[in-house]
Amino acid sequence: GERASAEPLLFSPAGAVVKLRNGHTADGGGRPLLALASLTEGEGKILLSGSSYLAASDILEGQGYGNKQLLYLLLSELGAPGAPLGIDAVAMDRSAIEDLSLGEVRIYTVIVALVIPLALFTGGLILCRRRRVA
Repeated sequence: GERASAEPLLFSPAGAVVKLRNGHTADGGGRPLLALASLTEGEGKILLSGSSYLAASDILEGQGYGNKQLLYLLLSELGAPGAPLGIDAVAMDRSAIEDLSLGEVRIYTVIVALVIPLALFTGGLILCRRRRVA
């Protein structure tokens, strides 16, 4: 059968303290916070996190943490088998798309959906006619 392995990616700092369910505290240093599990036979990877707060929007958009870069790195690692060597995950700048007006979106849609295919079709038709004549 298939066997899975997990490797810790991120540990809590040495001086960390955790609060237990009974209200007491304990030393929390060196505990794994984030791990990547993968199948040893076949394909498949799963990201294991101790908290969903890792991907919370205020953490990802904040400037004080490196969670955004960490998440991009993890996503590139999860998609690594299908990606050619040397290609890293690229953060897309959403502001270029968000600042478009409805009129601009319609113009781009017409260009991509009609003008470009029509130009390719016309070019192919002209090429076919020239080949028939020659």
